[in-house]
Amino acid sequence: AKFRGKPLWSVGAGWIVSNESFMKDVTWVNFLKLRLSYGVTGNIYQGATSYMTASSGDLNRHTNQPYGTITSPANPNLKWEQNRTTNIGVDFSLLNNRLRGAVDIYNKVGKDIFAPVTLDPTTGFTSMVKNVASMKNNGVELQLTYDWLRAQSRESFGWTTNLTYSYNKNKIDKMLRTAYTGYELSGRQEADSGSSADVRYRAGYNANTLWSYAYGGMINVGTADNPAYYPSIMQGDEKVALVQTQTGDWSDYMINSGTSVAPWNFSLSNTFSWKNFDLSFLFTGKFGHKFRRLSANYPIRTNILPNKAMADVIAQNGDTYIPFAAAPYTDYALASAVASDMNWWTRYTRFMDYGVESATLIRFQELTLAYTLPRTIVDKIGIGGLKIYLKGNN
Repeated sequence: AKFRGKPLWSVGAGWIVSNESFMKDVTWVNFLKLRLSYGVTGNIYQGATSYMTASSGDLNRHTNQPYGTITSPANPNLKWEQNRTTNIGVDFSLLNNRLRGAVDIYNKVGKDIFAPVTLDPTTGFTSMVKNVASMKNNGVELQLTYDWLRAQSRESFGWTTNLTYSYNKNKIDKMLRTAYTGYELSGRQEADSGSSADVRYRAGYNANTLWSYAYGGMINVGTADNPAYYPSIMQGDEKVALVQTQTGDWSDYMINSGTSVAPWNFSLSNTFSWKNFDLSFLFTGKFGHKFRRLSANYPIRTNILPNKAMADVIAQNGDTYIPFAAAPYTDYALASAVASDMNWWTRYTRFMDYGVESATLIRFQELTLAYTLPRTIVDKIGIGGLKIYLKGNN
């Protein structure tokens, strides 16, 4: 409660350079403005309070007395989460206003960001959310418009192009976390329980990092006379068989496979006008990010049917993909043992590095045809204007 008050503010300044006397002879510059701003914004995590909170429950079945459950431990040091943003921008209009646009360069620093912290269980809680993280975002945004042909009237032809481009890079500078589980880093916990992505944030890395197991191939954990082959994952230069749960920090077993959010984005649209018709189309693109493709289901597992990714596994050997075990099984005990192994392997198969691919794409996203009813028609029906659209989206 002692940090309840937090001044949030911003300040900015602009300079219209084109109004200065030294720009009078620069006739190709119609408008030029420089901008600079700095501001601090804040956020409060609604799931944490400076006081301990509890919820009342039903009657205890043994004592027949009402009971309560503590839902959130007290955090007397709870603060505002801060974002400090510096922005430098340029607005311009050139060549008789034919070329127009804006460029912005920004740097955003997040301080006292909320993140889960592991607690000593003897306190009565295993974790709580505190102001322990910090991260940086920086990037550039560009917006351009160019009139290739200007329609002087509804009878003439017009052509205008719009281009937007953005780049963003982020990095977590601080995260009060000493160890991770594979359940958290891989994204299984998010997928299974719908939890926040903050369970897989790591200091020094992008907030949207895809963490994967590096497949090491099949290795023999038995002997030459009595071999027992199991898939393995890499721990540095060492291969570790998927026989039982690995201990320690699971970040030792996982590698950075790239970011799941595109750092580069662009859109390009063109609009053509002639008489009462307007035709426009839009292309969009995303670059530099990755995605996990569909992983094969292992059919030996109870109630799981094979999917189309099964063909990828069958076409390869155990050095490339975790293989299917041979079938059929005439020995029930052997079949049960193999099913148990495969059930264990499926904890890893969805998150192997061989399942990560580039998500870069360019898409023809939108096509629009519009017709503006002539003034002679709309005047007769008593309306100011009417335009009819036919639009398709991909």
